[in-house]
Amino acid sequence: MTPWVCASCYACTVECPKRIPITEIMHALRRISLREKTYPRRFTTPVMTREFVNMIHDHGRSTESWISMKLYLRTNPALLVKNAGIAGRLFRQGRLGVKRASIHGREELRTLLEAVSS
Repeated sequence: MTPWVCASCYACTVECPKRIPITEIMHALRRISLREKTYPRRFTTPVMTREFVNMIHDHGRSTESWISMKLYLRTNPALLVKNAGIAGRLFRQGRLGVKRASIHGREELRTLLEAVSS
């Protein structure tokens, strides 16, 4: 559970008298946990991380509205309904888009991402 509550602030790494890269270890533990699907189901961070990574892999960019929607649908659909008013106001103000952002050269990016994850 500890890797998922780590704020990644690097305070522990900076203060460690043995210079152990604790924050990097926490990131590695998160990646392993996601790969092996051993993360705590009640935590939203692993779900959001997975959705973010999937969106980058598929589109090359992230879109906050889509990540939020998928997060709420997978963890707590009632929050999607509860936050619909806020989302509507942000959309009307032009601060929340519904169109998925994408880049050119997505295939090249996928190839690169798959190469570094192997």
